[in-house]
Amino acid sequence: MSAVAFGCSASAALAQTLPTGGQVQAGTATIASGGAGKLQVSQASGKAIIDWQSFSIGAGGEVRIDNGAGATLNRVTGQSLSAIDGVLSATGSVYLLNPNGVVIGKSGVVNTGGNFLASTGRISNEEFLAGGTLNIGNMSSAKVVSQTVRLRESIAMMRDLRRLVSDTIESVADPLLVTDLDDAIVLANRPTAALSGKPLVGLRAAALLGEISGVPVSPDALPDELNVGERVFSLRRSPLRDSNGAQRGWILQLLELTAVRAAENEREAALQFLSHDMRSPQSSIISLLEQYRDAIDHPDLADRITGLAWRTLTLADNFVQLARVEAAAFNPEEIDFGEVLTEAADDLWSQASKRDVRIALDGIDQPHYLLAERDTLRRALVNLIDNAVKFSPEGGAVRCTVATVDDGRFVECVIADEGPGMSAERRANPFRRYGAHQAAPGSRYSVGLGLAYVGAAVARHGGEITCAPNTPHGTRFTLRFPALA
Repeated sequence: MSAVAFGCSASAALAQTLPTGGQVQAGTATIASGGAGKLQVSQASGKAIIDWQSFSIGAGGEVRIDNGAGATLNRVTGQSLSAIDGVLSATGSVYLLNPNGVVIGKSGVVNTGGNFLASTGRISNEEFLAGGTLNIGNMSSAKVVSQTVRLRESIAMMRDLRRLVSDTIESVADPLLVTDLDDAIVLANRPTAALSGKPLVGLRAAALLGEISGVPVSPDALPDELNVGERVFSLRRSPLRDSNGAQRGWILQLLELTAVRAAENEREAALQFLSHDMRSPQSSIISLLEQYRDAIDHPDLADRITGLAWRTLTLADNFVQLARVEAAAFNPEEIDFGEVLTEAADDLWSQASKRDVRIALDGIDQPHYLLAERDTLRRALVNLIDNAVKFSPEGGAVRCTVATVDDGRFVECVIADEGPGMSAERRANPFRRYGAHQAAPGSRYSVGLGLAYVGAAVARHGGEITCAPNTPHGTRFTLRFPALA
């Protein structure tokens, strides 16, 4: 398709100051200069046909065709479109045929005493000279465009575009509205209107949000969530930009979270049930066994019951803590990793002493700062050291080393034990939850919630953790966290 310029003067390559290469093909006519920027066509016959190499009139230029009450056919044989940005006048009728297209620009004026026709089609000399109805055929794919037509097309295009945008907004199930830069609502879908129950266009978005939520809202500090009666919405705002990247307004969308919040409340209630209602009976069992131990005829059985009760307590506690660390908001603070590691080791000192296992700490004499949740990180370290103590032989050692590495970019902690080590299968995915496993043949079973918590806690802090065999035996966990700059 040939290129066509719309609504403005054609480029210098397309718009000649005046038509060029005129050759009279039929009739009697002369072509002469009418002065600076002017061209005069004087026609003595009733009809004339002129072939032009190009037929454009630049701004300020003028072509006058003095053809009485007759008709002049102007046919362009070159490769350029006709750009009429100046004045084309005639005493009679003028026909302009250009297969490359015709543009009448904003400054273009056509003034004839008879008909004016611009077309990309063709007509034979004989048919034009014969008179009667003109049948112009063989239209090219180029266009004839006047400023009025262009304006009409632009209005229709804008109307269609607005309808498309409006239909798109209406197709969104959640409340959505569009504002200008002054926070005035330009478009809003039905779910938004249903929240307020009144027309919205022209209202201020912040005022609307404050009205439906009952809480004052500033356009400069929109809330992340909005409560509308018993419904909960997440509020998202994105800039609306034009094709040049300039911001023209805002798009606000309210994503309903009512069902999500209800599910979260139910989950929290279930966690509370596990944390309290399941723990209480187990604690009572342990207390009764301790209180009446001397009266029990089978102390071994009492010890087994006590162990199972403690195991149930630990499972319930680990499950609750794992669920919370995976769902709760992340609230870090600046901490020294060495201090948290020391606290975790102190928590397990009594247990390690009973088994004659030494917990050795290296690197804690220097600070190693990072952003972390102190309690979450300490619990993860307690789980790792607790496992290391459990699986270490009596008289063994658990070594915990912390250092700032990679030019101060990471805090690294290594926890290594001297136990039997993990099987290759378990070591391939040590943080899988609910997978009952043995550290080695003949050792005790573990459900795996403790290490699952460790994996979740490390990921929560943007860290990494790896598991490898220790030398000459045992297991070594390596944790890496982004250091605080």
